[in-house]
Amino acid sequence: MTMNNELLSQALSYLDFGFSVIPVGRDKKPLIPWKEFQTRRPSVAEVREWLSKDNIESIAIVTGSISGVVVVDVEKGGVIDDLPKTVMSQTGGGGWHFYYKYDTQRPVKNYGRIRDLTDIRGDGGYVIAPPSLHKSGKHYEWITPMTRDALGEFPCWVIDQHSISSSGSSLCSETIDAKVNQGARNETATKMAGKIIRELDKKLWDTVGWSGFQSWNSETCNPPLDDGELRTIWDSIKGKESQKHNTKSKDKKDERQAHEIYWHRPRDGRIIEAYYDPIEEETGLLLFEDGKATKIPQVTIDGIVYVAPPPTNNLIKPGFVKLPSEALDFDSEISLLQEVKSFIHDYVQIPAGFEDMAAFYTLFSWVYDHFQELPYLRAIGDYGSGKSRFLKVMGALCYRPIFLNGSASASAIFRMIHQVKGSIILDEADFRLSDTSNEIVKILNSGFQKGIPVFRSEATGKNNKSYDPTPFDVFCPKVIATRKDFMDDALESRCLSNPMETLTRDDIPENLDDDFESRALRIRNKLVMFRFKKLSGGISKDTLPKLNVEPRLRQIISPLYRIIDDTAGKDIILKYIGNKQRDEFERRYGSFEGELLQSIINTLETDSEPTMKKIAEDYNEKFAGKFPVKAKKVGSVVEQTFHLKKRKSAQGIYLCSNQDNEERIAKLKIKFGISETEVNIVNDVNVSEERDQIEVCKEVFGVKDEDISDI
Repeated sequence: MTMNNELLSQALSYLDFGFSVIPVGRDKKPLIPWKEFQTRRPSVAEVREWLSKDNIESIAIVTGSISGVVVVDVEKGGVIDDLPKTVMSQTGGGGWHFYYKYDTQRPVKNYGRIRDLTDIRGDGGYVIAPPSLHKSGKHYEWITPMTRDALGEFPCWVIDQHSISSSGSSLCSETIDAKVNQGARNETATKMAGKIIRELDKKLWDTVGWSGFQSWNSETCNPPLDDGELRTIWDSIKGKESQKHNTKSKDKKDERQAHEIYWHRPRDGRIIEAYYDPIEEETGLLLFEDGKATKIPQVTIDGIVYVAPPPTNNLIKPGFVKLPSEALDFDSEISLLQEVKSFIHDYVQIPAGFEDMAAFYTLFSWVYDHFQELPYLRAIGDYGSGKSRFLKVMGALCYRPIFLNGSASASAIFRMIHQVKGSIILDEADFRLSDTSNEIVKILNSGFQKGIPVFRSEATGKNNKSYDPTPFDVFCPKVIATRKDFMDDALESRCLSNPMETLTRDDIPENLDDDFESRALRIRNKLVMFRFKKLSGGISKDTLPKLNVEPRLRQIISPLYRIIDDTAGKDIILKYIGNKQRDEFERRYGSFEGELLQSIINTLETDSEPTMKKIAEDYNEKFAGKFPVKAKKVGSVVEQTFHLKKRKSAQGIYLCSNQDNEERIAKLKIKFGISETEVNIVNDVNVSEERDQIEVCKEVFGVKDEDISDI
């Protein structure tokens, strides 16, 4: 549909609504003599004739009684959160039009600047209407669909407030016609002074207020009070009201101050996210309500005003924390997942399976606060292996990334995480020589589970001489890079890891350009809409099928499995978890403990109670090479790692032949991938028909109930 056809279609629909419409130019001025259309609506033929011309790009709705609407016109940056809910459009310049019912019992004319950046369009006025083209190149758009039933009642207090500021006389309208004679002048003047002062901002008392009070006196009092007497009354009331005003101001000072936020989820179901437009160099809030995202400068919730951090914020402007610039819709969850994966593939070399997990983790980061637990995404490798590029690419897409490294102080790290509540992008997370290494370990050990803060002593009291324990919430997604595995096995098990390899692809750019940033911003704009839709519509409660995999692996994969409703997306997760479990079997099979277990099984074939010495000899023959083990070392692993029972005699230390050891060895075979049973672990075949598969796995892999809370 061409622009003119779209304009014509919309203009005719406005006629059907009972609106009077006129054509306007790019300069917002009518292209026809339009006074008559303030009292009559044009015909369909007239509208068709106007819009048949090629240069027509905009139409306007004539406001006032002819169309039955009054419009509050708020420019970009103006206050809108105190206006009643109604039909609303966004202007091409980034402002808003609020359409209200016209009340014939109280006619409304045009008012300019009733307050900062705000005008009223009533009788004798008009407003540019969607889908008109603004000089900025952007179109006017409906934020809420136009229907007569959706029009709210016009907030008359806006005009009353303006009238007070203009002359002070509207407060006295009920007494203008009735003269106040001698004997009643002082009492009436005292009441009127209080009324005017209470309705005005304190800054206007001695200008607008005093002038309005004088006008009331000259028009109403018979005869008027002299200026000296009038001034005495005014100053007396002003002094009393000033004292009350100062008390209220002190009590409400904190309430009136705007609170800077990156996000907020009120109890009423709305979702709020901060945005930053790098072209306009402005920040604001994205409000998601009733299925639509709208840009607003601020929002008031429970009497508290919330705003986004300013564009000059030292985290936002340099790009240390990346935000969306708007909310863009997307075709489907699976198409968004593929777009994220394609972006990752274009800029960093990682295996296809890990590309899938990186893409899933990106989407997960935008809704992580819905879950109780989360995994970490990690790249392992030496310098020059591409770890930093991986972090840069993931950081460009993840939810409010916070880029950190070993140079950051511990206090700065905790405060940024606690304040921004975004994704940590952490380079060299295993640095051992950094002063912050212990603090990083605390963050990683506590930050995988909601409700487990890190406590730090913070200076409080006068001159900061007292110290109080302060909790810092460090629960958030984490994309990290390390050179080696973590020494803590529990921490290691929470990571979805990938060893980085030397770059072999020649299609990956050596340096990131402007296209990288613009592509990333566009995807972030879609991801914030993904967040809005997921959190408002509800995240799937689907759980992983009862695959016989390690409980810890189920635990860290489960949140990723739930974020995509598409079956194809869930199949990707199932494929990855199967491959991951097989990789773990192979790693354990080839480890020292795995090879020692194989020697135990070998010796049991010929001896029901082999000695530690015999097991050591078998191991040294088959596996040890230049580094043989002694019987004492074998005995230590048998008892402390495998938890098998031994008995001691004069001839040596023997492995007991009993039912407990037999059952334990059968489970160890599964854990270390020595028997064919491990195939069943991945292929969802029951290990025991009489027992729940997960319970079996918990025994096999040595996981306690308290370690697993979200399987």
